[in-house]
Amino acid sequence: MNPQDLDRISFITRHFKQLKGLETTVPFGLVWLSLGIGYLLLPRPVPSEGSPGFLLAALACILGAFVFRHRARAYYRAVFGEVELPSLHPFPKDWSAYLLVLAVLLIPALAYAASGWSNGVPGFLLVLFSAEFLCRWVWRGHRLFQAHWLVLGILLLGIRPLISSVPEWEQLAVVALLLSVAYILGGLLDHRLLVREMGRLAAPPHEIEATAATAELETQR
Repeated sequence: MNPQDLDRISFITRHFKQLKGLETTVPFGLVWLSLGIGYLLLPRPVPSEGSPGFLLAALACILGAFVFRHRARAYYRAVFGEVELPSLHPFPKDWSAYLLVLAVLLIPALAYAASGWSNGVPGFLLVLFSAEFLCRWVWRGHRLFQAHWLVLGILLLGIRPLISSVPEWEQLAVVALLLSVAYILGGLLDHRLLVREMGRLAAPPHEIEATAATAELETQR
C-alpha cells in the first residue's frame, strides 16, 4: 500500500460525514434550485407581498429536498452501516489559508453589498459561496481529488460579468440556479469518491492486488 492510498484512507476516515454528498450537499442544492425556479416564475414586477403560488412551490421543493435527504441517509446506512468517528478537531490548526481567502474576498463582497439590491445581492452571494467552496477545499486538506470545490469556487468568482447581461430582476434567480448546480455537482462528486474508496477498502486484498495489476498493464499499453 503506497502513501497515496494511506492518505486517502485517512481522508475518508476524517471526512466521512461530509463526503456523504447525497445526504448533505445535494439536498442543499435542491433548495437553491427550488428558489431559482420559483423566482423565475414570479410575475413581473415582483409583488412586495409575495406570490402564494411561488411560496407553495418553494415549500414543496424544500420538503422534497428533506425527503431526499432522509432517503439518502437510509441508503448510506444500508450500504456502509453506522460509522462512529473519533472526536477530531473540526478545523485545521493552521488558519492562515482561511484568513487569506477571507481577506481576498472581503473587499468585493463589501463592494457588492453596498451597491444596492439589484446589483449587490447577486454579486455578494457569488462571493460568499465562492469563499465557502474555497474554504471547504482548504479544510479538506487542499487535495487534488477534492479540487472540484476549488474549481467551483473560482468559477463563481469569474461568472459575475456574464450575469450582468441578464435583466436585473432575473439575476438573483440565475445566481440561485448556479449555486444549485454547483452544490449538486460537488455533492455527486463527493458521493462518487466515497463509494469508490469505500468499495476499495471493503474489497479482499487479492482483489485489490488484481485491480492494481490490471491498471498497471493498461498503463503500460
